[in-house]
Amino acid sequence: MTTWINLKTARHQVAIAGMVADAETGAAIGGAEVHITHAPERFTRWLALNAMQHGEKWVTLRHRPDRTHTATQGHFSFLDLPDGDYSLTVSLPNSGTRYDRAIVQNITVSRDTEGTIRHHIVEIALPTTALKGQISTGDEPIAMAKIQVEGSPTLAFSDRAGQYLLTQLEVWQPPLDSPRPIVTVSAVGYQTVATGVQLSQGQVQTLDFNLKRN
Repeated sequence: MTTWINLKTARHQVAIAGMVADAETGAAIGGAEVHITHAPERFTRWLALNAMQHGEKWVTLRHRPDRTHTATQGHFSFLDLPDGDYSLTVSLPNSGTRYDRAIVQNITVSRDTEGTIRHHIVEIALPTTALKGQISTGDEPIAMAKIQVEGSPTLAFSDRAGQYLLTQLEVWQPPLDSPRPIVTVSAVGYQTVATGVQLSQGQVQTLDFNLKRN
């Protein structure tokens, strides 16, 4: 007599999903670390047991039930979370001061009467260290002016409206007697201008320039 065993495939459910993008440009950020930093007690107890099982390897695991990294297009997800309120902290490893952290709170995970998770979608804007403004002469905008920050390989050119944006800048830690970093602006037919700027991690500074003709 043949005995049949009924095997059921485990069906995982997405509980929290989302995308991480640059707060200024909207560009997707791959490799960002998304960490559950607040969760229901049921989850934290289960997490502690997992940590004990993995031992010293737990700290360095790239993917854990409470921590993941975004894919190339900025997407991430957490599966099978118990009901309750969660908070996420997002950062970009090895980015220095080019980005600050983003914190998302009060994400509620719940299930319907059949046990299906009502998944929560979050869009997370990671604050970048940036500089923006307008280049003009008098009241006229200047297009194609080149803007560069000393110590940064990044440069930008102003658009037709004279607007520019430099993102992912490193915060310069200069000596007390140094005015650095210096922002230099140049355009064909105009005198080059240079001035110091104070950058702060994850904040956008506005700096306008008015150039004089040669």
